[in-house]
Amino acid sequence: MEWVKWLSKKRFRNDVLIVAGDVAETYKNFFRTLSALKDPFRKVFYVPGNHDLWCRREGETFVDSLEKLDALLDGCRVIGVETRPQMVEDLGIIPLFSWYHQSFDQEKDVTSVRIPSLEMACKDFHACKWPSELSGKDITLAQYFDVKEGSHCDRQELCPEKRVLFYPNLPKIIGSNLLEDRLRSIHGIHGSAQACHVFGHTHFCWDAMLDGMCKRP
Repeated sequence: MEWVKWLSKKRFRNDVLIVAGDVAETYKNFFRTLSALKDPFRKVFYVPGNHDLWCRREGETFVDSLEKLDALLDGCRVIGVETRPQMVEDLGIIPLFSWYHQSFDQEKDVTSVRIPSLEMACKDFHACKWPSELSGKDITLAQYFDVKEGSHCDRQELCPEKRVLFYPNLPKIIGSNLLEDRLRSIHGIHGSAQACHVFGHTHFCWDAMLDGMCKRP
């Protein structure tokens, strides 16, 4: 938060900031942070990250993570942070909501060493709260977010191979094939030289050109 407060109020006046999720675990800190980010930049766009939807430190404020999601989006509207498609001069920015699903992982599992379960390694399974009809263990959450309209990854090539990962099961909790389908529906099956998919969540920083589309974390 201190870093955000020290941002120049003049240097970025013509810049657009894309916040690809994971702003804060609590609604209070989320609202404070995005409010502080809004002033230095011409425009700020936001898509929800998994950490933003954690409810473990919210007490009884939210029934579940979906109610918290609605509150986050309402908060964005109040302070003028964009969460819907918009043109900025000649540039079109389309925020796409997404959630990961385990079937996104198409690489063979590593079985030569003992690996903690997803439930032990990923706090989402305990910190998020979902209605009974939605589950983080199948594709239902990914389908819900796809319909609702990505901060997540859309191609497994954007994650290192399992043999070099500290946690080899990471690909099961980072991406969604539905997001790739959504991107292709916008930019065409062969992509576009003018298109760029900005994503978060993986914690790996490298650019890639995949099937005619630029990917940047």
